[in-house]
Amino acid sequence: MSKLSFEKLSSRNISEADLLRRLMIKRDNLVDTDQDLFKKILNKELKSYYPILDYKIIKYNDDSIGLMGQYNSFLFKNDLWLGWAGILKEFELENNALYANTLKLWEISVKKTYPSIDHLRAYVSKSKEKLDVKILKDQGFIQEESLYKKNGVEDIIILSKCIKGEYRPWKRKPIW
Repeated sequence: MSKLSFEKLSSRNISEADLLRRLMIKRDNLVDTDQDLFKKILNKELKSYYPILDYKIIKYNDDSIGLMGQYNSFLFKNDLWLGWAGILKEFELENNALYANTLKLWEISVKKTYPSIDHLRAYVSKSKEKLDVKILKDQGFIQEESLYKKNGVEDIIILSKCIKGEYRPWKRKPIW
């Protein structure tokens, strides 16, 4: 039976996580704006900005297939954002359900680890991430009406899921 799991970023697996990150950055033609991100996270250099900030290696059976980050801020402590996430193409094509199952596993993990979190949030690019929006909606995320500007164009969609209490829309609060 196939098993999906997370392995939290640590000094033991930082090289593996960094390799996965570089492969996905190259695949998506992105610019690597912070090559030392994982070292900063492990050294808690960003803790003054983000009370929760970590990355997990996504495992499928024994294979490392991707990365997923999560973070929140001191201003909005009960919201946990899905950080940069990705699954390597060879696994993405083999089983598109991995994204959906990763989101389910993330929600279960958050409920166990962070009982004060009441909303999961994500932002995606309207122009590039139609599949991600569909998968998030299929997992119970609600697409917010508001769009944010990226490079002068309204392009960022916010999606939210209430996991405890009453749903609270994001309403164009700052996300960066």
